[in-house]
Amino acid sequence: MRGAIVFLVVFVVVFLISLGVTSIPPGQALYNMLKLPAATTTYKVGGAIYGDVLIKAIFNAVVYGIIVWLVFTIVTYRPKKKNAS
Repeated sequence: MRGAIVFLVVFVVVFLISLGVTSIPPGQALYNMLKLPAATTTYKVGGAIYGDVLIKAIFNAVVYGIIVWLVFTIVTYRPKKKNAS
C-alpha cells in the first residue's frame, strides 16, 4: 500500500516538472521512437497543453515512478522470520 502512495507521489511530482521541462530523459527519447504525426505538436489538449508535451510528461512520470517504487520496495523489504518450533 505504501508503495502505491510512493508511486503516485513521484508520478505527480515528475509529471508537473515534465510539463515545464520537456527535455528530461527518457520522455523525449520514447516520444521520438513513436514517430507520431506532426499534428500532435500543434494540438492543444484541453486548450492549454500541447499534445507532445503531455505525452512526454506522462512517459517521464511513469518511468521515474516505477524506478522509485522499485527502489522503495527493495529498500523496505523485510524477510519474514521463521518460527523456531
